[in-house]
Amino acid sequence: MGFWSIVLFAINSIIGSGIFLTPGSVVSMVGAKAPLAYLGAAIIAIVLAISFASAAKYVSKSGGAYAYAKASFGDRFGFYMGVVRYFSASVAWGVMAVSVIKSTLSIFGGNPNDFRSVSIGFVILMIIITIVNFLGEEFFTWVNNLSTIGKLTALVILIIAGVSILLVTGQNNFSQINRLTGNGGLIPSVTTSSFVMAMVAAFYAFTGFESVSSGSEDMIKPEKNLPRAIPLAIIIISIIYIGTISVAMMINPVAIVKTNQVVALAAVFSNRIL
Repeated sequence: MGFWSIVLFAINSIIGSGIFLTPGSVVSMVGAKAPLAYLGAAIIAIVLAISFASAAKYVSKSGGAYAYAKASFGDRFGFYMGVVRYFSASVAWGVMAVSVIKSTLSIFGGNPNDFRSVSIGFVILMIIITIVNFLGEEFFTWVNNLSTIGKLTALVILIIAGVSILLVTGQNNFSQINRLTGNGGLIPSVTTSSFVMAMVAAFYAFTGFESVSSGSEDMIKPEKNLPRAIPLAIIIISIIYIGTISVAMMINPVAIVKTNQVVALAAVFSNRIL
């Protein structure tokens, strides 16, 4: 994998279900301050990404956090880190996989809450991912680049469509969220505690960069390319995320909070194609 493939791989690793699922919970916690929560989460993610990028300069072996911990503190600490990464990744990827299945069922008119349908879809998804892995690095790189472009295109279309609607209608509905805030509303009054919790929820949308270096031995000059690729990917994603949330809240912030759809951002537009 070359430099730009690594950048796309980092973007693909980070843009998972988080940005599509978290806006509802973040907005329901802090209302109009949701873009600030995502900005705060982005700053934390950038700091952590720079730390990982720095470590990548000295350790080019595959393994990511496990390899870095082992090189820095020895075999035992590396083992502990590996166990923690295994369980955290199992939970995170399990959640994202189920979200993919539920979103797909929703798009094609199925019942996203039907246990049997979700279970069958999950097995099919695992089979597809397994086949992709068996087909080798070149095919994986092609699939990764294509899926990354797809994710970015979806978010960019959302931003462009939102800005176009704002320009055509001249209506900015951002202030509507204030109707749901305060006593008796769906959104409680914002406190330091609730804002921190909203940042934690928003940070979930930025996770994944820590797994980028797990396959560094499959990359060209990882000690040179990883330190540049990871921060660049985080910066690109931060701009897109904040733009996405801001535009969505200008169009229809109330829908983000009240929707029962799996993908909260889809509720912003009344146009079914969008």
